[in-house]
Amino acid sequence: MRHTPNEIWSEILENLNDTAQQDVYLHQAVPLSVTADALKIAVPSAYTRARIEERFRTDIQRVLATLIGAQCVLTLTIDESVARGSKDSNGIETEDTSDQLLDQNEASVSSPSTSPLKNQTGLNPRYRFDTFVVDTPNRICHATALAVSENPGRDYNPLFIYGGVGLGKTHLLHAIGNRLSANQRAKKVLYVTSETFMNEYVESIVNRGSAQGFRTKYRTPDMLLIDDIQFLQRKEGTQEEFFNTFNELHMNSNQIVMTSDRTPNNLENLEVRLRSRFQSGMVAEIGMPQYEMRIAILRQKCQDQGFDNLPDDVLSYIAEVVEQISENWKALLCGWLRKPQYSRKI
Repeated sequence: MRHTPNEIWSEILENLNDTAQQDVYLHQAVPLSVTADALKIAVPSAYTRARIEERFRTDIQRVLATLIGAQCVLTLTIDESVARGSKDSNGIETEDTSDQLLDQNEASVSSPSTSPLKNQTGLNPRYRFDTFVVDTPNRICHATALAVSENPGRDYNPLFIYGGVGLGKTHLLHAIGNRLSANQRAKKVLYVTSETFMNEYVESIVNRGSAQGFRTKYRTPDMLLIDDIQFLQRKEGTQEEFFNTFNELHMNSNQIVMTSDRTPNNLENLEVRLRSRFQSGMVAEIGMPQYEMRIAILRQKCQDQGFDNLPDDVLSYIAEVVEQISENWKALLCGWLRKPQYSRKI
């Protein structure tokens, strides 16, 4: 059995699922000490502690019980100094890698090139309408998104796009912003995830001097694109701030576009007044593409990544099994593309 705090923590991370292993909050944690009764971990902020408590305590306790015993509990303590540097599994001091982890995670899927447009707006220039494959289940959603990009703040405000994982919600969100930015350069466009909105809101509370800057950033764009709005559930303070942001933007006829994995009515842990606002414009579903279109999308994804040697039977297999599993179907393709025999970039 491993005995040092770093060894125990490394063992815990190895036993968590892949998503947890890539979580930036866990990578901000620094193991301090371990006894038969407690594993003490330092984190840089109360917010990081809350995220780990909410997302991972149960799983961490399960692994601790196996490694040390059921009596051993996880103790999280706040130490702001760990925000400036953390220790790896060997106890070596390193720089804070939170941003690097996020960048690597994004790059592993699409490796978009850095551009001034993305730096200013948060938009990925690779996600455009001309790279979006249109099929019957997404045709109405695509047409609505296109209309919003050409005439923002009018008929479909807000636009609420919902659907399962990997169906193109984020692609359409970026496509709307990219088209408006290209056609009307004077328009100010901002793309963020709802988690980013929440993180920056919390930071504006902690650093009181940044509150006005936060409100200016989010309440002045001509178009606000916010991804995964379902993340705001159970975040009462953030919901209040977003409600006020929404009202300010809408009152000034600025376009709001949101994505979610479910309809507004099914966001049960969101305030009723927010759900009502979300339904006040256009609610559009993006559905699973039909088999032939899934093949076409997979082929295009391969071309985008520079791969032309993936066998047809692999594409057919992925296109078939997506109706039988709940995973992100694009992730299956990425898994195949990472295999040495197909990867020419590594």
